[in-house]
Amino acid sequence: MIKIVGNYIINNPLFWILLVLIILFIIFYRELKKNTSINKALKRLDKKSYIVLNDVIINSSRKEYAFDTIIISKYGIFIIKYVDYDSKIYGDDRELQWIQLKNNKKIYFDNPVRDLHSNVRVISELLDLNEKYFIPIVCFTKEATLSLDIKDKVTQVEFLDDVIRSYKKEIIKYGLMEIKDTILTSNKVNTNIRVIEKESIDKCPRCGNKLIVRNGKYGDFLGCSNYPDCKYTREL
Repeated sequence: MIKIVGNYIINNPLFWILLVLIILFIIFYRELKKNTSINKALKRLDKKSYIVLNDVIINSSRKEYAFDTIIISKYGIFIIKYVDYDSKIYGDDRELQWIQLKNNKKIYFDNPVRDLHSNVRVISELLDLNEKYFIPIVCFTKEATLSLDIKDKVTQVEFLDDVIRSYKKEIIKYGLMEIKDTILTSNKVNTNIRVIEKESIDKCPRCGNKLIVRNGKYGDFLGCSNYPDCKYTREL
């Protein structure tokens, strides 16, 4: 009887559809929860003092470099990398890989500090600024327990804005808007998606903000004006 029921479930397409939907929901929920926490931390920063740029992609002579968040301020340029790992995290500056210890199993992942320093070198060259003006920060989820031997700044999402505000010495006296413009001009994301100045024709079903017409490599589409906080899109 059990075998018959099992075979019926496995051979039932509705079972697989439901299973896929459950997996997608879990993935979406985790991503939404992470993004909500990050956005809350960044929104606590004074908009007059900090210019926040999310999801920047810059090409160099070597490869493409993705920046989760760049924050421009007179206190320095913060380069932030988010690491979506929970449980216990072990690592130090010298190691190529760090360890996530979860359910008594070791999971190895690339040292995020080393990756972040590569990003700093690339954007330093782009802006023609000494690396001393850049502040790399690796940011884990609040569920992570960190056991690290490193000199660089590593924090968790709920403390991110406090870490940024802890830098109080003004080291960039002028040119903040020029720095922003240079980054946005070089941002590969901006070359693929151009905002067209048109009247909003609908509202975003996720957050209620305006939908605007955007132009992508496959043609026009509707996107939320609250991007990147909300990434809802819809075909025209």
